[in-house]
Amino acid sequence: MIDNALTPYAPQVTYLAEIERDPHLRSLHTRRQYKSALSHFETWRASRPLTKTLVEEYFSLLQRRALSPATLKQTLASIRWWARRVVDLAYEQLPREQAEEIARQAQRVVELQDKDIARGERLPTGRHLPEEDLAALIHACTDDPTPAGTRDAALVTLAIQTGARNEEIRDIVIDDLTYTDDGADLLIRHGKGDKQRLVFLFDGPLAALNKWIDLRGAYPGPIFCQVLKNGKIIPGGTISYEATRKILHKRFQQSALAERTTWHDFRRTLAGLLFEAGEDISTIQNQFGHSSPATTKRYDRRPEERRRLAIKSIRVPIESE
Repeated sequence: MIDNALTPYAPQVTYLAEIERDPHLRSLHTRRQYKSALSHFETWRASRPLTKTLVEEYFSLLQRRALSPATLKQTLASIRWWARRVVDLAYEQLPREQAEEIARQAQRVVELQDKDIARGERLPTGRHLPEEDLAALIHACTDDPTPAGTRDAALVTLAIQTGARNEEIRDIVIDDLTYTDDGADLLIRHGKGDKQRLVFLFDGPLAALNKWIDLRGAYPGPIFCQVLKNGKIIPGGTISYEATRKILHKRFQQSALAERTTWHDFRRTLAGLLFEAGEDISTIQNQFGHSSPATTKRYDRRPEERRRLAIKSIRVPIESE
């Protein structure tokens, strides 16, 4: 059956099933993003035919909500994918004349460009964590003698040293870890865009991970799993995004930091430190799995510091109070 996205009289099929069926959407991260974006869009669309005018109306609404250009572009990518998918289904299941009309309408949706709905650029979200904040978060974990404390210390220190995304860390399995003479190589199997890359663990973070694995057991499957309040470790399934959000919030409260912290802050912090250490942009891009060096460049804090110092050196003839 075909979705009624482009014609009000066609029977419906869920976009969720089509996302899972499409072999090009191999990345778990991409599938999650598409499901989320299309869930909001489909609820708003309420079975109206999917046309260029309707999509433009939807993005006008999103722009009034002051969503970031990156979020708008991501949403448009999911809707364009859905329009192409509906056309494929139409040619498979409907008379040719009807399918061609659907294709004609869909092409106008597919041809919508990012510049048509998302202009400008925002500063990177999150903050650069000073060393004392990182230490406070780690101590909040290591001061907890329960298995949850051991697991959380491994989670936090791994995020700090590798800059891996939250979903990348949650997807790590035992077989992704390869020990070397001076540390360990960690395969990020399903990065953004389904790109694989290696990141590296040394010293304290590797020791924290080994301590957790010793406690967890070296059985196959996701390294990070659920720990019950009574300390029982639940093997098998991975932990959810909501679980990791609560973990970090708990450790943030225990550390008594002044500013809230997110998992992405660890990523931004590592990038800033690598830039300050003089590493070339290609090395940093590969570490973070960015598709474009322009994305990596946005994490460079040095231009801001240079401008701050430059403005501070300018004398304005008024006395400070």
